[in-house]
Amino acid sequence: MFKLRKLILETNKIYKKNVFSSLLHAKLLFDLSMLAEKAIEHKNPRKGQKLTFNDELLFLSTAPTGLLSFNTGNKIGTLNSDFGNDFAGTLYDLLNKTHHLYLSNIENDFAIAYGIRNFGAHKIENEPVLYNRILELVQSILNTLFFTIEKLY
Repeated sequence: MFKLRKLILETNKIYKKNVFSSLLHAKLLFDLSMLAEKAIEHKNPRKGQKLTFNDELLFLSTAPTGLLSFNTGNKIGTLNSDFGNDFAGTLYDLLNKTHHLYLSNIENDFAIAYGIRNFGAHKIENEPVLYNRILELVQSILNTLFFTIEKLY
């Protein structure tokens, strides 16, 4: 959080909109999304097993929680495919709330966190969407963390 604050508020614009800063943005957003994922995992009854963010979304979507609807209509598979085919385009669609999946506002935030988490874990590449929309991305991931704490803790 402190590194994100420093990057967003204290770093000169000339230094935060380039290939190297994109990688730094990705790392910081990944860390934040991992925090949200681990908060969910801690309350998941299957926490002793090796779980993925997919598993956490399904946990939040099934009884007894039933807080989200990622267990319907292959939403996770669709998101995987969309992010795999066009990460930036899918992220822009989610940020603009124009993605073709029907998602509530909080599900949209979870989809963003899910995409960021997987991107940060599996790719190292420049994605200008990460620095162009950093404030919205941070807010979406924080929304998932706060929602998790409010509903599960």
